[in-house]
Amino acid sequence: MNYNMKLRLCMPMALIAAVLAPAQSATLSLKVGDEIQPPGGIVQMKLFLTEPKPISTGKGRLAISASVATGVEGVSLFSSAGDAAGAAVVHGTQVQMICVIPSTILGSNPDYPLVTITSNVRNDAVIGSSVPLSITPANLVLLDQNGVPYSEEIKSGSLTIANNVSITDVNPGSATLQAGSTVVISGFNFTPTTSVQIKEVNLSNVRYVSPTEIDVTLQSQVTMQDQEVTAKNPDGTSAVYYSFQRTTLAGSSSSALFNATLPIFENIFWTTAKFNFPLDSASTYSGVAVQNLNPATASVKVTLIAPNGSILGRRGLSLTTNSRLVRRLADLISTPPPAGSYWLVQSNLPVQILGLSGDSSAGTVSPVLPASAQ
Repeated sequence: MNYNMKLRLCMPMALIAAVLAPAQSATLSLKVGDEIQPPGGIVQMKLFLTEPKPISTGKGRLAISASVATGVEGVSLFSSAGDAAGAAVVHGTQVQMICVIPSTILGSNPDYPLVTITSNVRNDAVIGSSVPLSITPANLVLLDQNGVPYSEEIKSGSLTIANNVSITDVNPGSATLQAGSTVVISGFNFTPTTSVQIKEVNLSNVRYVSPTEIDVTLQSQVTMQDQEVTAKNPDGTSAVYYSFQRTTLAGSSSSALFNATLPIFENIFWTTAKFNFPLDSASTYSGVAVQNLNPATASVKVTLIAPNGSILGRRGLSLTTNSRLVRRLADLISTPPPAGSYWLVQSNLPVQILGLSGDSSAGTVSPVLPASAQ
């Protein structure tokens, strides 16, 4: 499997003007984790830092070989502050991602990957084959908290195809669960003696259901987003999976670019979020993504408000449990927004909300964080 990631980051002009010579940054030491997966399993490409360094924002292009992968299931970013957000445009096995981390602490915990790309392994992948998982340093640019690019040293990993124990999903994968809740671990080659561990989480019960399912019961409250889940068999084989919630896309947008976008939400929940979007142009336009992890349907309202506070348009939407919507704002409210207007996205239940800025000429989508909550 060939993974090629290209990150291109833009240094703020104010920072460039503030220095007479290019600033020298530290060196990032990175590695791509090794993977052993069966045909039909799930491979997570995991990019780790070997020592903590602050990272602020970035853009990346990832190509997964269609000869061994059949699609992308999800893209995750890890920030201990829970504020990492992004947008990943997916076309087949091609991913283009832009991310922002307001706290600049992405990379502060070397025990967790900076980025995880989750893909399906083809059913006809050949047992015993091994292919590299690599990133070329020349194609990777990351900025520190001051906007200065790091130099990098990257150690490649590999993917080996074998009849290994495998985790393919964790459900719920992102919600905050109370003590006594059940988490379903799905996968391959589980046995009655398979052990399951969620890092730093006490389990009161582990129950083997079938070769493809193990259920665990939580002993205390846990937020499941980005939890490290490990399954081990007595033969010494093991699998590590970082959890995230796979939600269902509700409806579609008039924008093909937004329809191909996987929003990467902050681990923050809103009932009201305010956005100040720029006016649309010939090739750029704004949108919104909302994700509902509640067990009940959420009632969502999108409102366009004039500078004087008057309502120019409003649209109500229902978002069922475990689903997400991605919409161009012009799909929701046809009134052209005047200069100085703003948007409110409101919900009767706490939901994840992210603004989107699409550029059809570049084929990219950028995340836009709420300006405030009300």
